[in-house]
Amino acid sequence: MMVYVMTSSVNIFCEMIQPGDILKTYFVNDCGDYQLGGTATVQAGLGMVPVMAYGDSNLQDSNKNGFYAGDPIQVRVERNGYEYILQSQLWNNAPLLYVPNNQSVITQPIYGPGVPGIEITGNSQIINPGASLTSTSNGTDFGLCTASTMHTFTVTNTGCQPLTINGVYPDDAANFSASIAANTVIQPNQSATFTVTYKADATATTYINVINSASPAHFRFAVTGQKQNNNPNQCNMIISPNPVPSYGSNVTFTLNSLSTVTGKIYTTQGVLMQTFFGPLPMGAGTHSMYIQPYNLTPGQSYVLTIETNTGVCSSTFMMQ
Repeated sequence: MMVYVMTSSVNIFCEMIQPGDILKTYFVNDCGDYQLGGTATVQAGLGMVPVMAYGDSNLQDSNKNGFYAGDPIQVRVERNGYEYILQSQLWNNAPLLYVPNNQSVITQPIYGPGVPGIEITGNSQIINPGASLTSTSNGTDFGLCTASTMHTFTVTNTGCQPLTINGVYPDDAANFSASIAANTVIQPNQSATFTVTYKADATATTYINVINSASPAHFRFAVTGQKQNNNPNQCNMIISPNPVPSYGSNVTFTLNSLSTVTGKIYTTQGVLMQTFFGPLPMGAGTHSMYIQPYNLTPGQSYVLTIETNTGVCSSTFMMQ
């Protein structure tokens, strides 16, 4: 059968279908994979391009002899060696795809024209809307900080219309701040940056809210930061022996009050390597516990932290 593609209703990254583009139809074969069924090259002056679509009327039948109603059809456009999947939509009240005999068409969209899109990244890594998990790799985990620390994030317009950023703000303004130029407008396929600052007054986690004209209009993601006391031995931490042998060392530390305590090991660059105890409630006084580090490199220095609900104290050790 023939599938008719209205070239005036199709765009690739905001550009209309052009003469020389190759339209392709795909059907689902007996293995459940999309298989090429027919091609047609777009010619100048054609508003509707017919593409022959061969398919499988019965997924259990090895003979590819046409489509049944409801069989999936996928239409793609090839340009400069790249394929783009089209979506079915209305454009001036005309369907993008027309299939005779009222046979159902299922296509897989990438995005529609006429709307902005939003993508946020940190250190070139995508941050998903609503992300509650933080990471040092994408900058949402500020790690251990002794002073106010600022991270930069990038917002990209992935759609075909201008994207307006109406504001960026944290839920917890006491421990975080965010900044971007008021009513920033980002053109399609362009980017802008905004900053988030962790004030390092206390260990804290919050959400950053990016209000914008795309979907989701309220884009939010979690960030976290840990306060590291300027005095690395404020809780009188002692690691013995140090350098730490492979079988481990003893750690003693002192708490001034009842606290919820977690023990962690970081690289000197702030990357978490191991949580060796907690979170556990501990009372005031001196405590002692044994640590046995694993997957740490001999000869390298690491930071052992005692993290409480009031702050973090730390001490550096070397693996033997």
